[in-house]
Amino acid sequence: MSKPSQRRQPTSQHPARPKPGGSANRRTPGMVGLARGRKPSLSILAMVLALAALVLVPAVVLAHTPSAPKGLTATSGDGTMVLSWGIESLARAGYEYQYSSAPTCLTFDVGCVESETTWAQATDASSKTDYTIPAGTLTVGKTYYFQVRAKDNDGHVSAPSDTVSATQRAAPAKLANVQATAGNAEVTLSWDAPLRAI
Repeated sequence: MSKPSQRRQPTSQHPARPKPGGSANRRTPGMVGLARGRKPSLSILAMVLALAALVLVPAVVLAHTPSAPKGLTATSGDGTMVLSWGIESLARAGYEYQYSSAPTCLTFDVGCVESETTWAQATDASSKTDYTIPAGTLTVGKTYYFQVRAKDNDGHVSAPSDTVSATQRAAPAKLANVQATAGNAEVTLSWDAPLRAI
């Protein structure tokens, strides 16, 4: 008599678990290194340092750049023009000035006369805050516009000051028809008043 056949139990349909190290557990080399506490690679350090430089270097430069001088005034003298402004402590190399006869030149670079708009040294120390433009430099009767800026020993310069204007006046003419008249224990002087331009 034959033995009854035994039925096989169905096999499990669950998928096999991935083995350690398989594709399911793979990570990028950089992430594996950081996850296991390894030191970051040189390329990552270089990238971090480059990003830090982009942030820190401009901040350091701005912190040491002089501020724009304040309170600029321009006063016409006897054929000269006197510029005065407030002190800027970081202006260790002094101050520079520029001027123009065109009101839009210093601000918008429009209508400039090239010989006028070149920055020139005014003083060589932060405590020297006035400068006299020599007689004969500016045209008598003409209005000019002025700016100054500060600079330090590292070549950093500030933004320009506010623009001010003044009209160049001529030096007084020599006195004419000067006379001295003797009196009772006194001498009387008289002269013709000189004409003065504008």
